[in-house]
Amino acid sequence: YCNATTRGTLDNLHMSANITYRDANANKINEYPFVAPDNTWTGRESAVRATRWVQLPKLSPKPVGMPGDMRTDPQAVLVEVLLWRA
Repeated sequence: YCNATTRGTLDNLHMSANITYRDANANKINEYPFVAPDNTWTGRESAVRATRWVQLPKLSPKPVGMPGDMRTDPQAVLVEVLLWRA
């Protein structure tokens, strides 16, 4: 998905994405991997980080792929995406 292009060669981009949310049971902040890193990150490549607050409505039922301990009432969550070339 990251490497979609209309023409030319692929750029070999990689990504990881996390969501930070409030735990419904323990009332603490948790981080959940939306897209797991693929272990190509070496620290030598320049990376781009995009961080955004996302307003979620009441989640009923909770969408597939969301953390099991995430609250279902309206809330703001932090979404962070890291992109790098490998």
